[in-house]
Amino acid sequence: MSQIPQWVVDALPTRTKTLQFLETLAIGTIGGVAFLVAHLPGGLISGAMLAVGAAAMLGRRMAVPAHLTQAVLVLLGISLGSLMSRQLLQHIGAYPLTIGFLALSTFGTTFGSSYYLQRVHGWDRTSAFLAACPGALSQIALLAVEKGADMPAIAVVQTLRVIILTAALPLILVLTGLTSASAPALATTVASPLELAALVAASVAVSLVIRWMRFPASWLFGAMIGSSVLHGAGWVDGGLPPIVRS
Repeated sequence: MSQIPQWVVDALPTRTKTLQFLETLAIGTIGGVAFLVAHLPGGLISGAMLAVGAAAMLGRRMAVPAHLTQAVLVLLGISLGSLMSRQLLQHIGAYPLTIGFLALSTFGTTFGSSYYLQRVHGWDRTSAFLAACPGALSQIALLAVEKGADMPAIAVVQTLRVIILTAALPLILVLTGLTSASAPALATTVASPLELAALVAASVAVSLVIRWMRFPASWLFGAMIGSSVLHGAGWVDGGLPPIVRS
């Protein structure tokens, strides 16, 4: 009987990592379902995030395999890119000021937060900029390690930013009456199997290219760019099945 190659053994998750992932999945599922049943905004993602975050703060080691995280980011990017269409491209030119102010606010928030962390809390320039920079935490963490920045402090700020944007902000908008708790329904058709294969192939290809260019949040933005190009050009009509988007 031939032995299993060592590189295969090394690639397999250990029992400890498997149990940590299963615990993380169970806690996240419970939190997401609880928020969904309570009709809270962003139910699945907000509930799962808060539940897992609370467990981590209580000392539990939460973990998700890197490959699974990358796959989820690709699917999320495809979903975002599927909102692109020729009609949307035609209407973009009608809102130049809105788009300009949105880009300006993004830069203003990033550099304003960085300036605040430096001047008020005495952070070094690199750590402050990485903490204020929008992007996936995993990508920011890699950059922080490469630049020798304060990784624990950056992780705290980035985690709080994500929690505020995805959980606290929607809840505040609902409580103040500025929006409804139910998300608007998106009339998105499901792409054919061939189109889905093209979406995945294009998304992964673009993600690998911009990842090679060291672009932050490459899996998310690469998939979004690839999906947007295919939908914007009219080569693909429809997106992921509802069960995947949920």
